[in-house]
Amino acid sequence: MLTKLEIERIINKISGIIGESVLLVNEWDKKEISTDDVECICSFMLDGEEYYLFVKHDVELTDREKALIKIILEDLSANEIKKENEDIKRLFLEDLDEKSIKRILENNRIKLDEELVVAIIRIYNETENSDIATIIKNIIGDDIVFCRLDEDLFAIIIKNNAEFLEIPVQIVKAIETELLQKVEIGVSSINLPLNIKKAYQEGKTALLLGRKFNIPENIYFYEKLTVYRILSQIDERMLLSIYDETLKYGIKQLSSDEIKTAIYFFECNLNISETARKLYIHRNTLIYRLDKIQKDTGFNLRIFRDAIEFYLLLLIYKTLDR
Repeated sequence: MLTKLEIERIINKISGIIGESVLLVNEWDKKEISTDDVECICSFMLDGEEYYLFVKHDVELTDREKALIKIILEDLSANEIKKENEDIKRLFLEDLDEKSIKRILENNRIKLDEELVVAIIRIYNETENSDIATIIKNIIGDDIVFCRLDEDLFAIIIKNNAEFLEIPVQIVKAIETELLQKVEIGVSSINLPLNIKKAYQEGKTALLLGRKFNIPENIYFYEKLTVYRILSQIDERMLLSIYDETLKYGIKQLSSDEIKTAIYFFECNLNISETARKLYIHRNTLIYRLDKIQKDTGFNLRIFRDAIEFYLLLLIYKTLDR
């Protein structure tokens, strides 16, 4: 909400342009205004609230005056958006004290006791802020905090609820369809908004892991990347040694279809029927491929222990074989 001093400054600027007194009120105060003597010439959103500008009925504005008023209000909105963007960036990038974190959260209407999700969105071509913001708001609504972190990196903060899991999917689909851009999203959730910087770091780590390990999806949930996080901490020489083992087991000789089959088989929890359905192949075709993988590598992926070992070897192979 604008302070009395800020409202007074806006009124003085506009009054100076048209040479007449004006009235600037928010939605609540508008109810008290009598339209017998004044009329609303425009309204605008600022700081999450709608404001209305009134002048006397007998005031006739020239096109130049209307244009100048529009410029003033657009500048106010642009400066407000820029300020909000910088504040959110500070939440993610700076080591702020608790008081500063609370102030920024409260200014963005984030309660200190609600669970939040931070999603870091990477776009692979330069895109206007407004394009991304419009797409996201169309999906989520206005109950969102959005900022641009870098040329190709955006962040959103939303409430964690049962519907959230579908939101990243909708965002990716909309950006790829409407903007024709490649996009990836790293996601992390937190119970305490005061830990929001940690959630940002986890979301960014999820993006890095997705690229490093060539994960086939383009939405990476930090909490589901435990195996990848462990592998990322292993010494590179050790990884190279394990990579040599993947060659010994013949993983490099597997076809792309066989590797894809193995990955989908793991994602479907070793369920043959579900895997066949997702791959759009006959059940017998899937069984044939699993048998061939066993023949070529010695790993029977239908056995849990073999599946785990093969899965880890495959991850390392995909990471280093580039």
